Amino acid sequence: MQCVKALNSESDIKKKQYNGALFRDINSINKGSRESNKGEAVDVKQLIELQSKLLMDKYNVACLDVKQLKEVLNVGETNVYQMLRKNELLVVNIGRRKVVPIIALAKYLVEGIDVKK
Repeated sequence: MQCVKALNSESDIKKKQYNGALFRDINSINKGSRESNKGEAVDVKQLIELQSKLLMDKYNVACLDVKQLKEVLNVGETNVYQMLRKNELLVVNIGRRKVVPIIALAKYLVEGIDVKK
């Protein structure tokens, strides 16, 4: 859980690019070691849970709208709408508003594949 605390601070997220910290041992993160554990398997479910927890803590919602998706994915609003139209993410329509569940976005970010298939 120390990894969650280290990644959760906004200053760390804004200043640093992703350096693969989720794939390394927590002890090597704390020591600042750059060596990776190539022999260990990565549990995708834990990575998805961690990513969804980080997003839920930051936005305090269960679903993200287009403006929030734009911020998370670092793309333009038009590109977000194109992703939603192509059904690349699980979309929930509430009237004219389109929202994406955080767990679906986390799965998309971790696995990098279509979550609807």
